[in-house]
Amino acid sequence: MPADLFTVELLDGPEPDAPALPARVMPLPGEALGSWLLRHAAPVGIAPEPLLFGDRESELTADPEWWRKPDPLVIAAIARGTGVAADRLRPFTLLDWPGHGRDDAVPERFGRQRFTSARPSQQKRRIGICPECLAEDDIPYIRRDWTVGWVGACARHRAVLVRTCPECGAKLRLPSLGSRAHFAPERCPRCAFHLARVPSRPAPAP
Repeated sequence: MPADLFTVELLDGPEPDAPALPARVMPLPGEALGSWLLRHAAPVGIAPEPLLFGDRESELTADPEWWRKPDPLVIAAIARGTGVAADRLRPFTLLDWPGHGRDDAVPERFGRQRFTSARPSQQKRRIGICPECLAEDDIPYIRRDWTVGWVGACARHRAVLVRTCPECGAKLRLPSLGSRAHFAPERCPRCAFHLARVPSRPAPAP
């Protein structure tokens, strides 16, 4: 859309075997890898999956959780396709998250049922958002920490993360990297309600 804003950096020339893009969208502080890849592909109107991954990498990204703890081959493909060094990509994943070998990303891991049941693949892309963060953003984006199922509050604003749209009740999810739909993290994907307008709730001190 003409009114959309993107943080871009001009390229001197494409990396070997990289898509011939005139500019690249740079990651923002604390951004989730999936959020950045969706923003990276948005200016050219191509879904991130076909833009960045060959057949071999596509097999490794079949698991909907791949972007949290990506395989080194996937990291290499993203670095090659975007021009962003592989060591700069790790902070946008959970690879260096303390105790990342445990299943820390499962929503409701501490639920009273004391077990988790199998869920459709889209459930694994569930996120929360901080309305105050989105209201402050010049370019709205999804923080990595918002994708961790047991994180319930924004550490910066001490506000409870919003996980469902207050207007239509839709559960908030990060889009699939095969999606060509316009990525607007500040809007409900079902009804387009402006999530930055959701009144924030202070998180209890504990």
